[in-house]
This record gives sequence, C-alpha cells and structure tokens, in this order.
Amino acid sequence: MDSKYLNQSVDVLIVGGGPAGLMAATELIRYKCTIRILDTMPSVGRKFLMAGKSGLNITSSNSDVIERYGEFRDWIAPIIEKFGPNDIMQFCQSLGQEIIFGSSGKVFPKCMKSSPLLRVWLTNLVRQGVEIHTSSRWLDFDKKTNSATKNNRITNIVRSNNVSYPIISKATILALGGASWSRLGSDGKWYNILRNYLQTSKNSLVPFAPANAGFKIRWSRHMMKFEGIPVKSVTVKINGIAKKGEFVVTRTGIEGGVIYLFSTMEKGETDKLEVDLMPDVSLLTIAKKLDRNSRKSTLTNFLRKSLGLTGVKFALLREFAYPYPETTLEFARIIKNLELRLDGNYSIDFAISTKGGVATEAVNNGLMLYDLPNVFCAGEMLNWSAPTGGYLLTGCFATGSHVGKSVAKYLNLKLIA
Repeated sequence: MDSKYLNQSVDVLIVGGGPAGLMAATELIRYKCTIRILDTMPSVGRKFLMAGKSGLNITSSNSDVIERYGEFRDWIAPIIEKFGPNDIMQFCQSLGQEIIFGSSGKVFPKCMKSSPLLRVWLTNLVRQGVEIHTSSRWLDFDKKTNSATKNNRITNIVRSNNVSYPIISKATILALGGASWSRLGSDGKWYNILRNYLQTSKNSLVPFAPANAGFKIRWSRHMMKFEGIPVKSVTVKINGIAKKGEFVVTRTGIEGGVIYLFSTMEKGETDKLEVDLMPDVSLLTIAKKLDRNSRKSTLTNFLRKSLGLTGVKFALLREFAYPYPETTLEFARIIKNLELRLDGNYSIDFAISTKGGVATEAVNNGLMLYDLPNVFCAGEMLNWSAPTGGYLLTGCFATGSHVGKSVAKYLNLKLIA
C-alpha cells in the first residue's frame, strides 16, 4: 500500500458531500478540529446541482413548514426549530447569494441556480481548512476490531485510486443520502453495511420506498404531444385525501407538484386518483353551463369556450371520459371527479427522494447511532420525507446543522477564538 494512505487520522470524517454533509462541516469549522469530507463522485453536491437545474427552491417561507413533514413532523420539529428557513436564508446571504420569494412561499437564490452558491460554499469551507476528497468511497468500518468504535476512535475503510486504506476519526458523520438517482452518488449501498452493526432493534433500518415520485400511466398516442405540459389549478384526490395544486404530464405518467406531495404521505396503495379539473367552480354551475350548449356548437368547442377546458385539461377529459355521458349532471360530476387509472409508482431510482433508511428510533437526540458510538447520521439516509418546494432541502440542511453541533458537543470541541 502507498505510504500516503497509511496512518491517516482526522477529528471528524464526513461521508457525503451533499447539503447535509456540507452543512455539518459548516457548523464544525467554528471549532478547533480537523475535518475531512469524502464523496464517492468526482465532484461534490451532484444531486444538489440537479435540484437547482430548473431553479433552486432552497427553502419555504410558509408558516406551516413543520406540517409538511407529515408523520415525521414531531421528530423533525425540534431540529428545524434550531435551524429552519430563516437560518437557511441568512446562510445563503452570508455567502453573497441574494434571496427572492416566489409563489406559494418558495424561496430562491436570486440567480436561481445552485452552482454559484455551491461554488462559494465549497471555497469557504476549504479556506477554513476542510479537506474535500472526491472519488473516494467509504466501504465499511474495520471489522477486525469486532466493533466500529475502539478506544473512542472509529476506523473507517475507504477506497480511492483503486487502493483501500483506513481513516481513523474521533467521530464519523454519515450523510450518504437515500437510494434515488444512483448515478448522482446516492445508491443506498450503505444500507446492507449498517445492517451488520444495528442490532439493538430489528426495526433499526427501514426498507427504502420512493418519495417525491410520479405515477405511471399508459397514455394513448394523442397524449404524447402534451409531454412536459403542466396541468394547473386542479385538485387531486387519493383515497379520500384532496390536495390543490398542479402536476406535469410525462411520457410515462404524471409527476411534480401535488403528485410529489401525495407520494410523501401515508396514502396506502392505490391504482387510481381523481382530478377536479375546475376546483373553483361548483358542480351545479358546471351542470347549468353544460345545459346551455346549443346544437350549433360542438361539445368540444363548447367545453373549450364556455368552461375553459382547453389544451391538456381537455386532453385528459377526452383520455379518460370519452365517450362523454349523455346527461349534463353526470358529465359535470366527471369534470369534478375525473378518474385517472394508474399503473404504479415510478421506480426508486427515478424518485426525487426516498423514504426509509436509518430509523429515527435508532439515533439519539444528537443523531448518534445507539449501536455505534461516535457515528452520527444526517440528511436523506434517515427515515423521514418531505415534499419538494423547499421542504426536502430544509430537512437536509437542518439535520446537517444539528449533527454538526452535536458532534462538537460530544467531542467537547473548543470554539476558535
């Protein structure tokens, strides 16, 4: 083995260069310690960059932020209270990134992209002494010790340049992500590694499932021209739960917006959903307008001119309701409750994020694993989920900040004067 790989040691090893890992490092640079970030990809923050491709929705200014975490809100609330939307906005501004507010409480850097923010962020960390090693995969802890922790030190086994070598750390922060978009680095392979160590409870690890994922639909040929077109101002209902918003037609189904919101909820299995194409118009009003249709106007033209059902909304109505019912009241009910037949969820690898991973019960209040002293977890590898719209990133930033502070306290690190 090359001598440069021998006897490597740091105070804190952070595995994963996404938002959670970088935020943990950001908290730790205030203390006297050596910090190294490892990332398996040739560059860090690849999924973060993908998130900002169409505009980086960095957080949300809505007052009901905590409610968006659904079944996980009670667990994550204390973490977000310590580092929430206002803190994220101030952090962006500290990096010279001006903040702007969009619709529905969305918050963006003024430049709308993630690359300028990430570039300044990384430069700042390196200037503060953080080592960033890319193309370096964390493989495991040293199994020879029969325990990851020995003498309050962690022996991490890492591979880079086709060489495997140990890195000794006083604390290791795992911020390895979930199991979606594996080509960007979060492949979920750590799940089977940690299974060997998390034995206090059989439920310490939760199987992965897609979140912020679309639904598959087998479209007819005429729907292909609407690929990429948003369906705006609708209400979607699944298993009795209704949410207003919008979604996008894709080549293989529907995704985005309100669809992602449902995919993060405990909605149960479903093979259909209902869409109210005119949520701001009552059933009786639609029925009365349908009654006014004269024989001089075709039903198609009437739906477009009098009800405003044009473009992709009209295409959806034709896709799932043709031939149209004869009675106006029945037709009005279909417009208010158009049933879309689903063919399942998108696969995990095409989901924006995943549920599952390390159970919240497997970590203490500082996000340290009960079964692995000195090993902490942050970000998407923990079992929580949130919809897009800034909530998912907020959770990653918040858990990263929280774990950085927890490590500083656990190791009794001293603040830099």
